[in-house]
Amino acid sequence: DRFLALGGVSWALVSVNALPLVYDFAGETNIGTSTGLYYVTVNIAAAVGPQIIGFLIDITGKNYRIVFVISAIFMALAVLLLTRINDSHR
Repeated sequence: DRFLALGGVSWALVSVNALPLVYDFAGETNIGTSTGLYYVTVNIAAAVGPQIIGFLIDITGKNYRIVFVISAIFMALAVLLLTRINDSHR
């Protein structure tokens, strides 16, 4: 239970700061486009993510531990992508 609570708080910290980050890097002329792309991406992930995880659970013989493995992989990918963000376009 404590692990899930920590994960929830951590996700809230990311979620609250994601849109301001998009605004900071978009620039005034691209705020609308960047906001739209942000919301499309988030909603696609919310719709497709559970289906992919469910499929992986099914093909691993109802092994729910795969959720934690996949989560760790995507967290590492997110950190990698976030380290590549720069503001050289300004």
